Amino acid sequence: MQVKAGFTLMELMVAVACASVLALAVMGGYAAYRKVHARYTESYGRMSVELLQELHEKTKNARFGGRFENRF
Repeated sequence: MQVKAGFTLMELMVAVACASVLALAVMGGYAAYRKVHARYTESYGRMSVELLQELHEKTKNARFGGRFENRF
């Protein structure tokens, strides 16, 4: 009797189906992550600009090192 080495077509089809289900789950999670990340990046960027502008206005005429300087 011969010993067969390798996989049957059914085993390969099951493996491909499992891999595709996992890929769909990962892609869905990644798309949601990108949407949330973009929203937070935009809001933090806006807040940073506002804080820098406020700091600039507050320190516009401040003395640094004995002379007037514009730090921005």
